[in-house]
Amino acid sequence: MNISRMRPPGRNELCWCGSGLKYKYCHLDIDSASRDTRLNSARRVYLRNWSQNAANLDRQGAYDWMAGRLAPYSPKRILDVGSGDGRGIEALWRRFQCNFLISIDENRECLSAAASRLKNVGACPEIVHRLDVEMRSDKHYFLETQTGKLPLNTGIFLVESDLLVDPELESYLAKVPPFDAVTVWLVGTHLMRQHCLNLAPLEIRASGEYRLRVQNKVYELADKVLKPGGVLQVVDRGEEPSSESVQRSTLEGHREQASVTSLEVGHLDFMPYSEVEAGRRVHMVETREKPVENRSVSQLAIVSVIATKPS
Repeated sequence: MNISRMRPPGRNELCWCGSGLKYKYCHLDIDSASRDTRLNSARRVYLRNWSQNAANLDRQGAYDWMAGRLAPYSPKRILDVGSGDGRGIEALWRRFQCNFLISIDENRECLSAAASRLKNVGACPEIVHRLDVEMRSDKHYFLETQTGKLPLNTGIFLVESDLLVDPELESYLAKVPPFDAVTVWLVGTHLMRQHCLNLAPLEIRASGEYRLRVQNKVYELADKVLKPGGVLQVVDRGEEPSSESVQRSTLEGHREQASVTSLEVGHLDFMPYSEVEAGRRVHMVETREKPVENRSVSQLAIVSVIATKPS
């Protein structure tokens, strides 16, 4: 049954999609948008909602903590996957003063927010717009990539890219000098992403599956673009891995992802935190294991896993 075609919920009722959010915080703006503005509306909704999660994490010191896990490696050349509202890139730039930092995201609203945040702290980012949108129906859209626009010099670049289907980006990254670190922190996406025709062959049906696909891709990409001794850092929200069994399960999952690469999964670190419980937010769905619906928020943690490319 297509719930979205029934009577829409009231603003303060739960959204029809099952997210657990009120309709006004979830699909209302998207459902109300015209065909040509629906994708941008979905991107803005994601940015507004994720910014609440990000601000909450920032207040608890999470971004500085995540960047701190890379301190032993002192990276100056960083490839970041998923810009969010820019807090993660800001934390990396503040700590390491990178001379070459590329952050990629399909969501141009996020790239714009990240650029504003970086400019406010004295950085000079450049946004590289490469994706044109073609609406093929009321919901389905196709992304056409403009080639020949990727940066040729050093600096901070916020690059519009659909990582899962961007062969030009992969070719480019393989040709530039290798990176010291690749980061993929707290991956998420907007509510129209499942209607992207470029991704249709991947048959992605859920947020957790999307995140896993991105992380799998990043493991393979990091193996190609990292220098010997360089590191990949993957960060998720999830169950606090306070027991050996949970830590072992988490590391086994990452080792499975790394099994098709030369990367060696090393240690796991975690930082307990409290999740946003009401209002605007991006609902947490775990990449692996059981759902968190009935779990106490005191049992949640930011989990960082480091994998190293052999020297």
